Amino acid sequence: MSTKARSISETFLQFYDLAPIQVNIPILMLTRLTISGFKNLLDVDMYFGPFTCIAGPNAAGKSNLFDAIRFLALLTQHPILEAVKQLREAKGRSPQPSTLFSSFTESPKREMTFRAEMIVDRNVDDDFGEQAKAAISSYL
Repeated sequence: MSTKARSISETFLQFYDLAPIQVNIPILMLTRLTISGFKNLLDVDMYFGPFTCIAGPNAAGKSNLFDAIRFLALLTQHPILEAVKQLREAKGRSPQPSTLFSSFTESPKREMTFRAEMIVDRNVDDDFGEQAKAAISSYL
């Protein structure tokens, strides 16, 4: 990844308060994110390029999209309740997991699902500091 791209990525992470999260892999690129049941995001399928602009009217879910990305980043480093707490504390609200679920559905079975596709460097360090080679993988 070029120095300029890494600088933009680092700026993005710092702007959205993601810089404190320590990850043992190089900066990666989110290429697709599918979200269902998170806040007001019912069935969202977003593709991302090197530069993606998010625009829309008030209350359309722009901030919630970034909250979803931040929530997934927090989940890579913390148990779910701690991730919820850190996500909610950033906004000065109570850390109740139920507030992250969509309230638009009438079904008593409320769930949220996320699916992320990313580009990562082929050679990475794993959680134990060992060199590893990334392979194409998929989880459904």
